[in-house]
Amino acid sequence: MMIRIISLILACILLMAGCTTKQEILDDINLITLIGYDHTDDRKSQGTVAVPQYKPDGTVQNEYYSAIGEIGQDIGQQLALQTQRPLVNGKLEIVLFGIEFAEKGVIETNDIFRRDPSVSANMKLAVYDGNVHDFIVNHRIPNQDLGMALTKLIEQNSKQETFPRTNIHLFFRTYFTKGKDPFLPLLGMKDGKVYLKGVSLFKEGKMVSALPASDLTMFTLLHSGFDSGSFVLPVKELNAEVSLGHIDAEPKVEMRGNVNSPQITYTIKLKGLINEYSGDIKGIEKKVKLIEKSVNSVLEKRAESLINSLQQQGLDPLGIGKRANAHYRDWDVKEWNEQYPELDIKVKFQTNITESGVIR
Repeated sequence: MMIRIISLILACILLMAGCTTKQEILDDINLITLIGYDHTDDRKSQGTVAVPQYKPDGTVQNEYYSAIGEIGQDIGQQLALQTQRPLVNGKLEIVLFGIEFAEKGVIETNDIFRRDPSVSANMKLAVYDGNVHDFIVNHRIPNQDLGMALTKLIEQNSKQETFPRTNIHLFFRTYFTKGKDPFLPLLGMKDGKVYLKGVSLFKEGKMVSALPASDLTMFTLLHSGFDSGSFVLPVKELNAEVSLGHIDAEPKVEMRGNVNSPQITYTIKLKGLINEYSGDIKGIEKKVKLIEKSVNSVLEKRAESLINSLQQQGLDPLGIGKRANAHYRDWDVKEWNEQYPELDIKVKFQTNITESGVIR
C-alpha cells in the first residue's frame, strides 16, 4: 500500500514537472500565427509576421516583425535578428500574399510550408488586395489574434457556404491535378474592416484573375454544392424578390459525345424553402411553380455566364477537365486546354421549393 502511494506521488510530481517545462518552453518562443508576403520594387520580397502576446489579464496584443530578402530563408534570418526569442511556425494559421506577389507565383513559397512538419495541413492561404505589410502593421482588431481572426473569417464563409472549403493541402492537391486550376480567398478592406472580396484564380501557381463577391455563392454551388445554402433572386414575372434558404443542391456533370467533341451539361437538383418574399404573399402556395420556373431561369443564366467567363480566360477552377479526364479514356491535357474555351457547357436547374411559409 505504501509503495502504491509513493508511486502515485512520484507520478504527480513528474506530471507537474512536465507541465512546468512546457510552460517554460512556450515562454521562450514566439508563436507566429500569420505570415504575409509582398513583392518589392527591387525584385525582392518582404515578409511580415504577426505574433500574438497573451497578457496576464487575459488580453491579446499582436507584435509585428518585418524583413526584406531574396528568398524565404534570407527573410527568416533577417527576422530572427529582430527578436529576443525564436520565431516558430507551430501555430501558424494563415499565409497571406499581396496581389503582386501572388502574380509572380506562390508555389515555391508555399512548398516550404507544405514540407514543414510543424505546419498543419489545414493552414489557410489567401491573397490580400493591397500591401500585406501595411495591413498587418496597421490593422487593429481589439483583443484578438490577427492570424486567428482571418482564419475564422475564411472558415465562417465556408460554413455559410459562400466559399468552398480551402487550406494548403487542398490547394496543392488541386495544383497537381490535371484538368483543374487552384484558387484562394481574396481578402480586402472596407470601412476599416477586412472582408472576403472574392476569389483569386491561379494558373500554374500564379494568380491571373479574380471573381468578384457577387459570384461567390454561384461559384461555391458549382464547385461543391450546398448542404444548407441560400440565394436572393428576382422573380420578374411577379415583380418581386424571393429569398431561398436551407438549400440542398449537388451539381452533377454529364459527359456525352467523344473526347474531340464533348457535350457537357451541369444538372443541379435544388431543394429549398422560401424564407422571405417581397411580393403579395396572399395565395403564395399557388405561385410556387412560377417561382420555381423563374429561379431555374435566373440561376441557369448566372451559372452559364460564370462558366463562360472562366472558359474565356482558360481557367478551370471547377474541375470540368478533371471530370472529362475520368470519363474519356483518350483524354489529353494539352488538347483539352486548346478546346476548353470553345466548349458549349449547358447548365440545367431543377428547383423544388419544399415550404412556403414566408414573411415579407
